[in-house]
Amino acid sequence: MQRYPIQTLTDLSSETPPGRAPANPTPQKRSPATLLLKLCLFAASFAAGIHFYFTWVQDGDWIHAKFSAPPSPSLIIGSSRGQMGLQPSIFSDSRLEFERPLYNFCFNGAAKFGPDYYRHVMSKVKPGTRHGLFIIEVGPLLFAAKSANAHADSSTFVESNSFVRSKVVPPGRINYDYLFKYFDDSYYRPLFMKALGKRGKIKRSADGWVDAEIQPMDSATHAKRVADKVKHYKADYFPGEELAPLRLEYLKRMATELGKMGRVVLVRTPIDPEMLRAETEFLPEFDSLMVSMADELSITFLNFSNSSLRDSTYDGSHLYSQSARTLCNWIVDSLAGDGRRASVE
Repeated sequence: MQRYPIQTLTDLSSETPPGRAPANPTPQKRSPATLLLKLCLFAASFAAGIHFYFTWVQDGDWIHAKFSAPPSPSLIIGSSRGQMGLQPSIFSDSRLEFERPLYNFCFNGAAKFGPDYYRHVMSKVKPGTRHGLFIIEVGPLLFAAKSANAHADSSTFVESNSFVRSKVVPPGRINYDYLFKYFDDSYYRPLFMKALGKRGKIKRSADGWVDAEIQPMDSATHAKRVADKVKHYKADYFPGEELAPLRLEYLKRMATELGKMGRVVLVRTPIDPEMLRAETEFLPEFDSLMVSMADELSITFLNFSNSSLRDSTYDGSHLYSQSARTLCNWIVDSLAGDGRRASVE
């Protein structure tokens, strides 16, 4: 007779029903190579996501767009006055002889003349340029520094903590140094703005020109806006500031280097009479300094600060778009002539 083994209750309880995995399977050891591969895949996915995201962020940021733009044989250089008041298309469509394209590489007031802005400007000039056009917008505040720092080295200047301090990157590359250290917007806002098909309050052209798209206002509103702007300058910009010789030296260095590659023009844009009066009180010798530098370097200085467009600013400092076009045509006419006038009425 065949005998079968007798199973205890313990044996029966541990028996696994057909088709069902054991309740407590034996742990399988994972090889270090597998863990490393998964870690690498995760890191690569994370990096790709960050890169994709910042591609979206930088696409809507006009400062980064200028940093990543390709070098150009001709440039417009300066502050927000030049950024909004000097339109490359007007010059490019003219009969002036210079190497095109012309790119507007102006920023806001943080891009004062000094080693940081100089470094970025020179990186944007296309190698081999010989007949470029370099329009440099100038104004007293671009040469100012805190009185305690005006005669010190450039590390004490205000821009040493601003976006112009960021590293120069190859054209088309994302400037992570700028985005991580100096990007002053929220990281999520550009993403949602682009996803919703919206854009910011300003219009940025491919040639670097920025249009604030300010609509004409009534005389009372305009007068108040100008008065507030002048008051802001007098209270927050001029006190405790003075001419920094090093800034003048860097303008001279920039103009000298650019002069080897083409024509250099200094331009002072139209500003409201009250703003001009405030700037003259702050630095009365400014115009004569520009005239002297232009004579020394054999370059052009065009002074439109007190021209008939002085009443065509929307805040005392920046021109309306249409007035900016008029100014650019005036500059074209001046350069097409003798181009040596130090003042244009």
